[in-house]
Amino acid sequence: MQKTVKKSAAWFKTITKSAPSKIRELIIKFFSNGSIINKIIEIKKNLNFPPSWLLSSIYPIIENNMNAITEKSNQFINQSLSGLSSNYDDFTSKQKELSDSFNNTIENMITSNAERIKKLDEELGNELTKSLESLGSSLATLSSKFANDYGPITENLKKIIDSTNIK
Repeated sequence: MQKTVKKSAAWFKTITKSAPSKIRELIIKFFSNGSIINKIIEIKKNLNFPPSWLLSSIYPIIENNMNAITEKSNQFINQSLSGLSSNYDDFTSKQKELSDSFNNTIENMITSNAERIKKLDEELGNELTKSLESLGSSLATLSSKFANDYGPITENLKKIIDSTNIK
């Protein structure tokens, strides 16, 4: 029986140190009942082997307390699992929202850039057309000016050449 008491005490210390705070409070509450602790201390001090009437009065209390601890632990675990599941669902939903938002933003950027490139291409085409028309007009004016300025000279040169080539 002393080994059982020692094992119970060791188990109690282990559980109270490693259990979540709600379960730890419950364990301490159940085991802090002075009558249980006093009975266990009394057994340890005075008896090498406790009488059956004492054991029969302690075991139901311990069993009830253990059942209550087990039930509270199960409730706590189920609540934790439910919370984790809910958090996971929320996380998955938020992740999908972010992914959809990111994809929409990228799609909008691509569409916007395509429109800008098309507009830039049209404007560059228009400017090139204007530049070529302006160049053509300038060349025509230059050719006309050249013809007007050098036409009489070339006619005079032709007359000079023709007059020297008399047969």
